[in-house]
Amino acid sequence: MARKIYANLAPYGWVNLSEDPDSVISRNFSSPNIWWSEGGMLDSLPINGFPEKLEEYPFVLVNYKGNDYRVSPFDFQIVTTD
Repeated sequence: MARKIYANLAPYGWVNLSEDPDSVISRNFSSPNIWWSEGGMLDSLPINGFPEKLEEYPFVLVNYKGNDYRVSPFDFQIVTTD
């Protein structure tokens, strides 16, 4: 089963991170497929209540085309195909 990891990154829109051999996700610098197979962990601290500051919202770090992104978990899509 093939897996594609998409993220919504400005200014590119939705990009397939799995197709870019240089893209990495998380502080562990994992490839997109390894990051997902290891549980797709967030880089942010656990939330105990409603965040009061933008920096307190959940996020995942992504490096794509040499740029670092702090991406909301809602801006990922995982597509599996046979």
